[in-house]
Amino acid sequence: MIMPTYNRKEKLNEAINSILCQTYDDRYEFIIVDDGSDDGTEDLVKNIQKSTNIELKYLKQKHAGPAKARNLGIKNSAGDLILFLGDDMIADKNLIREHVSFHKNRPKIACLGFTKLRPNLMSIPLMRYTFEKCYGPQIDPDNIQYNLQNLPFVFFMTANISVPKEYILQTGMFDEDFNCACIEDIELGYRLQSTGLRITFNKNAVAYHNHTLTLEEFCELCRLRGKNLHILKKKHPSTKVNMPDELIEKTTLDIPDIENKEFNNIISKKILNSGLTPHILKILIPIIEPIVQKNPRDKNKRDLLYSCYSTLDIYYFVLGMKEFYAQK
Repeated sequence: MIMPTYNRKEKLNEAINSILCQTYDDRYEFIIVDDGSDDGTEDLVKNIQKSTNIELKYLKQKHAGPAKARNLGIKNSAGDLILFLGDDMIADKNLIREHVSFHKNRPKIACLGFTKLRPNLMSIPLMRYTFEKCYGPQIDPDNIQYNLQNLPFVFFMTANISVPKEYILQTGMFDEDFNCACIEDIELGYRLQSTGLRITFNKNAVAYHNHTLTLEEFCELCRLRGKNLHILKKKHPSTKVNMPDELIEKTTLDIPDIENKEFNNIISKKILNSGLTPHILKILIPIIEPIVQKNPRDKNKRDLLYSCYSTLDIYYFVLGMKEFYAQK
């Protein structure tokens, strides 16, 4: 198991404790790669090393992003099967057992686990919105419009996924041009799937997402998506990926050029004509959120709030796109 981490000491502690409670009895190694943390992460992990019987390895690098951190973990791993888990995940006690058993008699697959939102976070509107938009296929596997035995490459999400090490090495590991936690995993998924590897869903390999976002962090995530999806497109021109739902009407298309007239008409319709600037939205959203939290069944208020989130999503996504084109 490989878990990159960066300045999330408290969340990491909870993630580690969930691994220490696993029902899997066979030998395995747990590699934590510290991406340059300065919050006491090193002391935390080294203290746990002294008190556990599992093979817990600690590696540290200068801050360079999760792609490079995972590559460092891969290079220092001894096992044939690698399980990637986020440092903000709480693993179900059977997680490792489920991943290992799922690979038996299933050649050349990646096992995508079932990532759920931690129950205490379900009442936070922004977390529900983000989770449904970013991890929608994982929140309700019964309503996916895809083949669960052969998912598209965009489902290669390293929050909770396992894959034989040999295929990662053959494909060239993670692309370190992606220096932040956004799109670096699905880019590897694209290359893995291009070799014939299937991404297969296992609803019994459960882990709980244990991380909240502030509104500013949400906006930054949207900006990075816009920018990094275009880096992905530049590296792999034939890729098709999902734009923000409200932006392209839930259609999977080639990433459009920012100068494309039709694309700009959509932007104008969705944002410019609304009269709601990001500044206004950031004032409105904190007012609406408590109301929705108190009345989660009020669809009209929830839809209004989600519309505000969506508009911010689009704005910062396009901002990321513009940053990409400005660097060309």
